[in-house]
Parts: sequence; C-alpha cells; structure tokens
Amino acid sequence: MLLLLTLAMAIPSAAGREAEPAREFESRVKAYLELRKQAVDQAPKLKDEATPEEIAAHKQAEAAAIRAARPQARQGDLFTPAVSAYLKRIIRSEMSGKAGRPARQSARQGNPEAESGMNVPLRVNAPYPGAAPLSSVPPTLLMRLPELPRQLDFRFVGRDLILHDVRAGLIVDFLPNAMPPE
Repeated sequence: MLLLLTLAMAIPSAAGREAEPAREFESRVKAYLELRKQAVDQAPKLKDEATPEEIAAHKQAEAAAIRAARPQARQGDLFTPAVSAYLKRIIRSEMSGKAGRPARQSARQGNPEAESGMNVPLRVNAPYPGAAPLSSVPPTLLMRLPELPRQLDFRFVGRDLILHDVRAGLIVDFLPNAMPPE
C-alpha cells in the first residue's frame, strides 16, 4: 500500500503536467509584452488627429521598433517544445474527428490559405500581410487555449497557428501543423 501511495505521488497529475507549459507560455508572453512596451515607447507618438497615412506609418514604426528589439527572434521562442505539445493537444482534442468538424470549418473562415488561396509566409517578426484575411478561431477552442492580452491573438494560416501582434501586425511566433489534417 505504501509503495502504491509513493508511486502515485511521484507521478504528476494530468492537471499538473498541463499547468507547467501554460505557466511557461504565460511567462514568455509577459516577457514579450514588456519588450514590446519598451520598443514601442521609443517609436514616435501618434497624433490624436492622425490621417490614415500617419496611422499606417506609425504601425510600421512600431513593428520596426519591435523587430529591432528582438533581432534574434525565431520560431519556438514563445511556442517552446513543451508549450507546442500542450497547445497541439488542446487544438487536436477540439478539432479532431467528426466532432471537430464544426471547429475546423470555423477556423477556415478568413483563413488565407483555405479561403482565398493566399500564401502568407510564416516568419517570426515578419509583418502579417495587410491584404490577407485573418482567420476565425472557434470560440470553443479559444475558451480552452491560454488567455491572451488584448495586444495578441491566435490565428490560423492553413493548419499552422500563429501568435499575432494585433497592433503592430507582426507574426510573433508560429506553430506548424497545429490543426489536425482533415
């Protein structure tokens, strides 16, 4: 009996195994936001009565400042192997099989590859093309994924999941083949 109790205590619970990648991701998102704030604070300020051209230029300046602040950024900086496996488990459990069909259909809405055939090159720190649509992320999936601050959102490009900087229009990180195949 004592041996069984010892073994049970040595094996982390499923919830405990899931909590660690979630905390790691949260920590990496927080670090990105701190870096982002410092970078954006260095960019010229936008006037209250800005023209569309000035707004576009400001967005580009913010994106350039963020890229300059993280010149060595690469795929996997936020979506580490542990975080990637964690996110893929969530996505696949929500989108696999016949029961996942509505979620897969929802993710195709606005998906640049699925809906318009547009190729969006996935590179960290690259701008998300302004002409490319942004995919929907099924609400049932969003409820299970880690909550993001308003500056970031999850989007699908084909089967890949991206972490998108909303205001700067940058691809912060991406997770290849996150969505299960049909």
